[in-house]
Amino acid sequence: MLPRTLISLDDRLNPLTKLVLRGPKDSLSVDEGTRRSERDYDRMFTQSLSTIEDLLRDSGDIAHDSCLKLLAGPGSQVAHIDILLAEVGPDEAFRRLVIVEDKLSTNPEGRRYVLAQILDYAHRMQTQLTLDDLPDDVADWADDYSEDITQGMCAGDFLLIICGDAINEYLLSLTRAYVERLGPANYSDLVLIAMPIYSDGSSHVLVRHIVGRTERAVRDLTIRVQVQDSVGDPMTIVHTQVIEDRPEETPGTDPSEFMQGWVKRFGSEAANAWEELLNRIEKAQISGLTVQHFDGGGPYLALSGTSMGTAKILRLMEDSPTVRDFLHKGPWNTEAPQARERFREALLKVQGAERKGTRDRVSIPVQKICEHHELVIQALANLAKNLR
Repeated sequence: MLPRTLISLDDRLNPLTKLVLRGPKDSLSVDEGTRRSERDYDRMFTQSLSTIEDLLRDSGDIAHDSCLKLLAGPGSQVAHIDILLAEVGPDEAFRRLVIVEDKLSTNPEGRRYVLAQILDYAHRMQTQLTLDDLPDDVADWADDYSEDITQGMCAGDFLLIICGDAINEYLLSLTRAYVERLGPANYSDLVLIAMPIYSDGSSHVLVRHIVGRTERAVRDLTIRVQVQDSVGDPMTIVHTQVIEDRPEETPGTDPSEFMQGWVKRFGSEAANAWEELLNRIEKAQISGLTVQHFDGGGPYLALSGTSMGTAKILRLMEDSPTVRDFLHKGPWNTEAPQARERFREALLKVQGAERKGTRDRVSIPVQKICEHHELVIQALANLAKNLR
């Protein structure tokens, strides 16, 4: 339950002013009579993501090193979702999508339908929407993590946030009932965030806090086993072994499965061209250059032992028979721009190569890059040398 008033104090802890809780219909000052709408709260949410991140880190709903990346909000909604975010790690590495639904206490839907509404958005995100539905200004980032994002959408791995000026008891009871019905296969977490505003007529304070939350569905399962001999008589169990399930260690998609699907979409000639390029790179024996794989199984070339650690260099795209450079991530933008640009200029000499997107990354048809393997291998060797 929210207090009706807050008291501001001076440096000697003496009361200064009394701030009163203001609902969406209450004006914040004597000369301001405009009611606040859900769009206003959407705007306050997106403009102060850093404090929302702190709340969610403290509650354990996002990882301690996670941030929130705004994908779509007021003015650029996706499928009528109020706010769509992504939980990302260092270098904006994708972790999961975050769906935010905003309902005010003055809206009857905030008490009755908001839970069903956000669950419907999650279902549509899981079963109907694709990366093409994201706004164009995040297309480059979505391309970089297309496999992980698609995998998360298909699995329904979302963080769902319901927020507003207040969270009422009815919604809390609905949330508890929802948690009780969660099955072990459900991956979504749900958080309720209240954003009340207190005002003394001239100063206004926004107090965000988490009212309720769920934990990812984990259900204890008790199995009773009775051992019998060949004629049905019970036998004594003399030894038992407990094996712990560790879902966080679940491996990603097998690279061979990824390539099987890739071959079906783009043909064996394109796949053979990629394999031939990898064979020639292996024979070149460039120190520190290896083939690694994303969780979704997609391959990429990584260069270890650089001044910036291990750097991702080239990746095979999942949605097209192309190879694209991966050099705009992390410290590339500040520490090695000249080496990056020389590498890109070399790749642009390959027939069919072109710069794409706002990051000027070079994209090359996979069959063309194989036809110019000597040029590509020399560019990789020069890059490795320049980064050490």
